[in-house]
Amino acid sequence: MQGRTSAYAALALLTLSTACGSDPGGRTDTVRPRSGDVRACPTGNPDPRGLPTRDGDGSPMNTPEARALADAVAPPKRGTGQNAAYYDIYSSMTVDRPPGRVALCVTDPARGRDWVAAAAKAHPGVDFARLDLYRGRWSAKEVQAAGARVLSHAGQYGFPIRTLSQDGATGLTVGTTPAGAASRDFRTRLAGHAGTVAVRVRAVGEILPVEGTAGMPLPKVRPR
Repeated sequence: MQGRTSAYAALALLTLSTACGSDPGGRTDTVRPRSGDVRACPTGNPDPRGLPTRDGDGSPMNTPEARALADAVAPPKRGTGQNAAYYDIYSSMTVDRPPGRVALCVTDPARGRDWVAAAAKAHPGVDFARLDLYRGRWSAKEVQAAGARVLSHAGQYGFPIRTLSQDGATGLTVGTTPAGAASRDFRTRLAGHAGTVAVRVRAVGEILPVEGTAGMPLPKVRPR
């Protein structure tokens, strides 16, 4: 896997939807959810079984069908790119959840369908029947802003921020010392800067760097 699809490899092992038949082409009726209600964005780690593996080390890789679909949808990053108009509703995207499918989470399903229909029209050779639309709790824009606020006060919490993960379905996850993870005051201070975005705290080792979900970049923070 090469180019920008490499970022999707990390996502492939992060987030599960039900499979259904494929219908190649750019028809807009193939990109609607399979039920009247748009389900909540899936969380947790998907099952990597069924993915192709890399020669040599046997590590999982994305399927060609899902890679092509992810490239066609092309989630906007910080309001730039061909889909910048949908930056305010984009929550997250997981490639190969399950293998061969893409889970796209948006905060506004109606506009999300417009986005996917436009992408399908622009890429008629891509199988958009493989896309599952979900409702994300927060947009990537909201989560990024919350993460930046939390990091901007990193020296004021009394405990270090060793990692910071961002996700449109679950919010922020802060990694800190065991004492910090047990501190109610630390959680309260973090939540105060995160605003409406949820914050979870967990204990991590000392050498881990600050991390961010693929497609949601963070400023680097030196662990204390």
